[in-house]
Amino acid sequence: MRTLPMNTMTSPSHRRGAPARALLHPLWLGALAVLATNDHLLKGSGLLPGVVTGKISDFAGLVVAPVLLAAILGVRTRRAFVVCHMAVGIVFAAIQLSEAAAAAMTFATGLVGHPWVITRDPTDLAALPALALSAHVFWQVATRPAKRALRRTGEWAAATAGLYCCVATSPPGPPIDPLDRVYEGRVFVWNATEDDVLVQVQSLRDDLDVDCSVAMSDPGHLLVEDLFGIADVYSVEPEAALDLARSGDGSGSCQILRVSVTGGGAPFLVPLDPDLHPVQLLGEDELVDSDATIQIVERDAGGLEVAPNDADLVVPIGEVREAGDPGTCPAQSDADRLFWDVTVTAAPQRIESLSFGPDGCIRMDLLDADGIDAGETPDANYVCVPESHFPFAVGDWIEVRNFGTTIEIDAVDETGAPALDGLALSLARSALDGSLSSLPSDLAIEPTRKPECTPAVYDTCGTVAYEASISALRPQLGGAVELGVGDAATLEGSDGSTIDLLVVHALDRRILDPTCVSGPAARGFDVEIAAIHRFTTP
Repeated sequence: MRTLPMNTMTSPSHRRGAPARALLHPLWLGALAVLATNDHLLKGSGLLPGVVTGKISDFAGLVVAPVLLAAILGVRTRRAFVVCHMAVGIVFAAIQLSEAAAAAMTFATGLVGHPWVITRDPTDLAALPALALSAHVFWQVATRPAKRALRRTGEWAAATAGLYCCVATSPPGPPIDPLDRVYEGRVFVWNATEDDVLVQVQSLRDDLDVDCSVAMSDPGHLLVEDLFGIADVYSVEPEAALDLARSGDGSGSCQILRVSVTGGGAPFLVPLDPDLHPVQLLGEDELVDSDATIQIVERDAGGLEVAPNDADLVVPIGEVREAGDPGTCPAQSDADRLFWDVTVTAAPQRIESLSFGPDGCIRMDLLDADGIDAGETPDANYVCVPESHFPFAVGDWIEVRNFGTTIEIDAVDETGAPALDGLALSLARSALDGSLSSLPSDLAIEPTRKPECTPAVYDTCGTVAYEASISALRPQLGGAVELGVGDAATLEGSDGSTIDLLVVHALDRRILDPTCVSGPAARGFDVEIAAIHRFTTP
């Protein structure tokens, strides 16, 4: 029997391979087909959301790119094959996490004629496990023998297609035909310098709830940086243009872009009003002179300058106008909002002790009749409301009802029957329609915006709002009472009952981040009211 020399019997991990063979594997070819279809057909078509096409590119690209790199470099060992995968992973992670790395990649790919449009998104790192799949599967393929002539032809064809799909990804904004210098768009950035210029564009985040008329009224003082999404980076060639209107969708139909030019000074805003900036078809000479063009020119002293043909195109970013600044209404702190943490029980409870904290919160130690008889430790409950609007005392029996955005505390006797001198405290966090179920049905509450207050930023979430007030009406009054934040009033009824109203918080919020703000998660009135109802039990 013929035997092989010992030095020819190597383990798979030490076997030499040819990564180009993996370019003919169905998994690699399938990933290549997905990458090509996604980047050149699906992206921008509207058939799939942008976040979906982005993730498809990430997973498919991390399967295609490392094998292609290994094939081009002609690596032969498993270690070198793994290093190619690590290199792709490091570059991929860097451009997702670093604005500088993304800009450098855009510049580098621009040198070969295909500048990438990079949307930085740290969640794209979820695609990194695709590298492990690629390294494991394709090294096994790389070490298998194949028919040489057919293999070589297929490998070169696959490599050429793969290189094109990896390099010629989504076009950077509007396609520009160098033989036909005609541009279609709304507002353009024109590179009047002799070098490529990097332009970073941020749109308002898609998850915001935005009143565009308010945002457009004074964006330079109302829109904080956190309201804008991740920057798209574009490399604009000399004597070429970028259509800003195509660079981002904005928040719904509200397109306000935050633009910065590398080496061109401070960022600025570009509000895109469809009525003022319609789509135009412009030749090169027309575009350079158009009122819809922002030129990037070289300073005599060095550096770049942003020079809009129409000064109204660009809005400088100024100091944020915060509530309490001149011309605005006073600030309203979230720390002053109504709050409660109470335990709802089937049986009435007695107030064993009360503690009034410096933060405006009241601790109520409560026990029901069984707990009192058993000598149990009282349960701690908390209500945050101005002390002037907490009508209960130690020894009172109460019944607590919690409806989520409204809480009601009713005075009762030990059996749970309404107290002879009827007393109820109602706290409402979202009194948008003025309906508080514990109050008489003849009470109407309607929030209104204060006309004398300009919009301002009210919190660290970047919420833009007007101060509001409420109009409270009982028919017996003969007229409505207007109450602002901190105002209180007593409304009498024909049955001798009274309602003591206190407005704790009142805003008309026009721009907000639902994932960050306190109160309702939608724009509109954010009103909080405390009401004490005194009446005689029948």
